[in-house]
Amino acid sequence: MRPIHFSAKNKIWVSHYKEYQHHHATVFAVFENDFSGLMTVELLSKTNNGIYRTRHKTPVDYQGGSQHSLTQLLFNLAPGECAQLHISVEDNVGRLFEHHWSPGLQTV
Repeated sequence: MRPIHFSAKNKIWVSHYKEYQHHHATVFAVFENDFSGLMTVELLSKTNNGIYRTRHKTPVDYQGGSQHSLTQLLFNLAPGECAQLHISVEDNVGRLFEHHWSPGLQTV
């Protein structure tokens, strides 16, 4: 089990909006200047029968102090599906930062 590190200076957030049937999500992160690592952004969807599947998985190289968006996702959901984003980054000394985002995205 890896230690999870929390700090007021380390932030991960998602900007989201829906246009017609398309969901647009942009992932942002700002970490301490000495923090760099490989970040993984994974989009999961849960079908109406309860099965999770990976829709998109992106590795992103993060450099400390960067305030640019990490990645942008465009996706659609079928009726009954909902989506979750799992975002994690591990630095070179093994500290793991995680963020799970699920704003109640569900189609009717």
